[in-house]
Amino acid sequence: MKFLHRHRFSFLSARRFRAARAARCDRGAGVLDTLLNYIGLYAIVAIGLMLLTGIGGMTSFGQAAFVGVGAYATAFLTTQYAVSPWLALIAGVVITAFIALLLCLVTMRLSGHFLPLGTIAWGLSLFYLFGNMELLGKYDGINGIPVLSLFGWQLESGPTT
Repeated sequence: MKFLHRHRFSFLSARRFRAARAARCDRGAGVLDTLLNYIGLYAIVAIGLMLLTGIGGMTSFGQAAFVGVGAYATAFLTTQYAVSPWLALIAGVVITAFIALLLCLVTMRLSGHFLPLGTIAWGLSLFYLFGNMELLGKYDGINGIPVLSLFGWQLESGPTT
């Protein structure tokens, strides 16, 4: 009984937290889910930039192109070949690493100001390549991508109101 009396505030706080969370789910959970999706995506991009510039000491302006390669590879595999989205994510990383290795063999011979200019050129060329490919939906992108689920919880965007 002494334990419950001493930690009464903690139990009440936990009960209030659960009640507030249940109320949030009724009102605007979709907005929070969408926000958390964007935070996760941008965190992955920021970690990649930190590894490249902070640890690797290199400047690259083609980072977004590699994010696009991974996204298009994952979306293409899930929509065209009905691969599990989780396996397609892994395959997207492998495909992106392979394409990055191929581009690296050409680009790493550049130095000075030519290296950032070369990465800008690769980024623009991949942007226009993806935008003109009918297979990838041109500039509209790929539609009908299945929703990821994690332990029965659907990781989809909420309402955009």
